[in-house]
Amino acid sequence: MGNLVLYNGSLLNRVQNEFAQMEKLFNDLFSSGDSFVGFNSGYPKCNVIELDDKFIVEMAVAGLKKEDIKIKVEENQVKVEGGKQVKYENAKYHVRELSSRAFAKTISIPRTVNGDKIDAKFEDGVLEIYMPKENDGKDLIRVVDIK
Repeated sequence: MGNLVLYNGSLLNRVQNEFAQMEKLFNDLFSSGDSFVGFNSGYPKCNVIELDDKFIVEMAVAGLKKEDIKIKVEENQVKVEGGKQVKYENAKYHVRELSSRAFAKTISIPRTVNGDKIDAKFEDGVLEIYMPKENDGKDLIRVVDIK
């Protein structure tokens, strides 16, 4: 008695990954050109919200600073990359639930999004990417500044 026993969630993680892959398959099969496709799940968790005049992506990136995150718009995709260094590299962790790994998330955006006007804001551990509708039809590549 008095021993600390932790549940190893590896089986649960595998099941969640399988469901995420099935969801992606169905999204890819049944989506039109005016919806979000190719949205990869995993870390960090996101919400994609559609309003009358724009789409908003909310991304939970607690523990990061805006300088740790890069957003790039390339043709019909928004690529978000970030991460932070491991604080205690040679330490033995007994419990490790906080992520310090790098991430890359790619969001394929609808043709109705105006890529020139994509903007981002970072506040209280949440990154918000604003994507106004009304595209002029041209492809572009640019880096988005985070406010």
